[in-house]
Amino acid sequence: MDLTNREKKSFENQDPVNEYIKQNSFRLSPAQKKLYELTLTHPKYHMMGAPEILQLLQNLIRAIKAKYVIDIGKF
Repeated sequence: MDLTNREKKSFENQDPVNEYIKQNSFRLSPAQKKLYELTLTHPKYHMMGAPEILQLLQNLIRAIKAKYVIDIGKF
């Protein structure tokens, strides 16, 4: 897979607006933050969903009061 032609995700972009959003908008628990930072050090970190997408999914799960959730992806 040629990664040079793919669009960058927000966590790969150094735009000041994205940095502000990451610092002030996401409500990550300490465990989530540690997992996020650890995943960024993995060689295939680009497979991770963008933080804003993860936050949206978390909000939707809480809104519908889901008891069980399966997030299926590929790695």
